[in-house]
Amino acid sequence: TFASMATRKRSPCANGAAVPRAMPDSTTDADPPASRRTPNSMASGLPCITTEVGTGTSWVVQDGVTGYIVPLNRPDALADAIRKSFSDADRLHQMGLAGRQRMEQEFTARKMIHGVEEVYKECLGDGR
Repeated sequence: TFASMATRKRSPCANGAAVPRAMPDSTTDADPPASRRTPNSMASGLPCITTEVGTGTSWVVQDGVTGYIVPLNRPDALADAIRKSFSDADRLHQMGLAGRQRMEQEFTARKMIHGVEEVYKECLGDGR
């Protein structure tokens, strides 16, 4: 997964270009678990480049809206997504804003708790 610097102000590049940051699969104890890296990045306003590995990535990251999703084991597709990120800083900024908005609207603690409660009610046959 890559998270890209979403704003020119925060970019370390002199020309204000967006800068992808690699987030490797192996982490230290200080790193968030893999399941939280992409949502945390999006909540921070960083668009992500990620692969779909059957864990719901394409449900969280909306391809072309909040980041890019590339096929697994396709380094050419990853390279293309990185190139797209570097070529349009304004679009990347908009993707970052869209990702942050998505996290604020769809992945709040209240919404997640409500979803879990609904699953329990359905499983228990409790229609309250």
